[in-house]
Amino acid sequence: MRDDIRARAYRAAATITRERLRRDAPERARALESVQAGDVVVVAGAYDHVESVLGALDVPHSVIQPGDLDRLRLRPEQLLIVNCPGQVSDAAVVRIRRFVEAGGSLFTTDWALRYVIEPAFPGVLACCAFRRKRSASPGFSIASPRRPRQRLTRSVIYPLRITSLSVSFG
Repeated sequence: MRDDIRARAYRAAATITRERLRRDAPERARALESVQAGDVVVVAGAYDHVESVLGALDVPHSVIQPGDLDRLRLRPEQLLIVNCPGQVSDAAVVRIRRFVEAGGSLFTTDWALRYVIEPAFPGVLACCAFRRKRSASPGFSIASPRRPRQRLTRSVIYPLRITSLSVSFG
């Protein structure tokens, strides 16, 4: 029952999103429509399922298991999405770092920050190991020599782009 409600909510949000894109940002709508399955790679997770949202949006994508990252050839024009918990091998973390350094885009959810971002980009984010009331989500600090440490929580979203091991805010 809960999954059915969630799927209906995803479909409704997808319809609204596509209509708004066509109306307000037609160039972005065209870009979204040109996406092919190999452009977006989703690493399956146990807790988050970004692939469900992409499916509702009719965004072509491929889903792989965490162990597949050890052998997968990633291209700089791809988007790699790592669902929570993001527990991948050390070799996969190195591959992800090289992928981002080569220009690839990386999106992670929840604990994948701890298991992917933190080891791949030491000194960029650090797990604070605090938990908000009624939340099992980790807290993070931005570790940057140019900025004082700032705590990130689930209630605040910072658009974060890691490029050549530097951090910028969008």
